[in-house]
Amino acid sequence: MPLLSLPNELLLQIAETLNAAHTYTFLRTNRRICSLLAPLLLNFALREDRHCVTALYIAATDGNVKMIRLLLEKGTNIRITDHDEIRRGVTPDNVDKLLKLLLEQGPHSIIQDRYRGGTALHWAADYGHETMTKLLLERGMTIAAKDPFGQTALQWAAAEGQKGVVKLLLESGVDVNGKDYDYITALHRAVECGCDDVVQLLLEKGANIDAQDIERTTPLHWAIATDNLATAKLLMETGADYTIRNRRGFMPLDSVTDESLLALSKLHTSELDTVD
Repeated sequence: MPLLSLPNELLLQIAETLNAAHTYTFLRTNRRICSLLAPLLLNFALREDRHCVTALYIAATDGNVKMIRLLLEKGTNIRITDHDEIRRGVTPDNVDKLLKLLLEQGPHSIIQDRYRGGTALHWAADYGHETMTKLLLERGMTIAAKDPFGQTALQWAAAEGQKGVVKLLLESGVDVNGKDYDYITALHRAVECGCDDVVQLLLEKGANIDAQDIERTTPLHWAIATDNLATAKLLMETGADYTIRNRRGFMPLDSVTDESLLALSKLHTSELDTVD
């Protein structure tokens, strides 16, 4: 029996077994099938991504609020990709518009992105959006939500030096000493980027200055390893223990040649000897 003589119901059943590319090829057979399968292809466009970029994300990148609303009404997947080329084109205004529209669908309809696994709260924190972070929390998003690596929005914000968001999250009750699956804390992340104002804030809010990750490295180890010597000095002046050994047996200052840090360690040692 010729393909075109099949009833529409059977053609649709056949099409439902095809992927997007094969559906498109089938659709181009003739006008009747094109008309029949166009809604099915639209469904592919709404729900699948191409090269890690969704139609929703492209609309958000262009700031096309009407298109975003239309896509949401049509049931598109809510996914924010971490594709670098696209992400660089996103402006703070565009992200705000996208998140506000997503919130209209309910905070728990916002799924995590594919690569970094961040929720809308993670992304608001990453970009330093204090107003949007507050709004997300008010609308019911859990402050303890974690990405696939166990990181909360606090760790994302600390890693980017977003002091305002870090302060907001801490005031909202996030655990300042929360660890990811590698036991890395927000303080480790802030130290890694050399964000001394965030480091100071975390310490003031009770961050464990000697917290150890899965390799038993402390924030001071991280500061030395990333050549953030000013941060290392801040940690030592605040009381960081420079005698803790990591899993490989190294203390933070073992490879340091900076005279100011060495002098600071000698000063601390002499103070301890005096107390003894």
